[in-house]
Amino acid sequence: MIPRVVATATFKSIASSCVFEFFVNCILKGYIKNFEVHDPHRVGRITVDLQGRVNDCRALTYRQDIKAKDIKKYKTLKLPTRQWGYVVISTPDGVLDHEKAI
Repeated sequence: MIPRVVATATFKSIASSCVFEFFVNCILKGYIKNFEVHDPHRVGRITVDLQGRVNDCRALTYRQDIKAKDIKKYKTLKLPTRQWGYVVISTPDGVLDHEKAI
C-alpha cells in the first residue's frame, strides 16, 4: 500500500492576526487540517496542512466594503446556493463567517 502524500502550502510574510483568525475559521469549517506559524515576531511564514477541500472553493472574490445590513444581499449574490458556501467577513469582533456576522 502506497502512503498518501500530505499536501502542505507555505505562505510567507503574512503572519498577522487577521490571517491567523482566517485559518482558524478554515479549520472549524473543515477546509484545512492544521497550520503552524514559524517565527511570528519577524517576517514570519505559515505552513498549512491541506485537507483536500480547498479545491471546493469556487468563488474567491477580492476584498469589498459592505455594510452589516447588506450581508444577506451580498451572500445571495456571491454564493452558488443558499445551503452551500461561506462568506468570510472581517469585523471589529474578529474574522467571522456570514452566519455568525448576521
